[in-house]
Amino acid sequence: SPHFDKDECLYRYKDIYHHPKIGIVYYGSKDIERVVGGEFCFWPEVDTSFDLREEVALPSNYKVVSPVFNRLILFDASKLHGVKEVEFGTRKVIAVNLWEEKPFNDYDYFDED
Repeated sequence: SPHFDKDECLYRYKDIYHHPKIGIVYYGSKDIERVVGGEFCFWPEVDTSFDLREEVALPSNYKVVSPVFNRLILFDASKLHGVKEVEFGTRKVIAVNLWEEKPFNDYDYFDED
């Protein structure tokens, strides 16, 4: 489902968004050509001011990138993105987030003020 890449622990404990600098999706498997569905969707204008916890319709102005062998997608991971449902086959990708500052994953926030 559509989401924002973020430091999950920081968000869970403090409701603060901390995003990777760049998101990367790489289609390195030739089998991707046999997959039906699984397109990468990106809303370049939608940031975290759009509250996904509310039940509102997603904006219709999104970009779609088809899964193609050897395709590399670089995107702003702080913007809304997701993947359409895979109707047939197995979508195999390498997904990487590049962080400018180290995320606080698994930090014990209860020890902090």
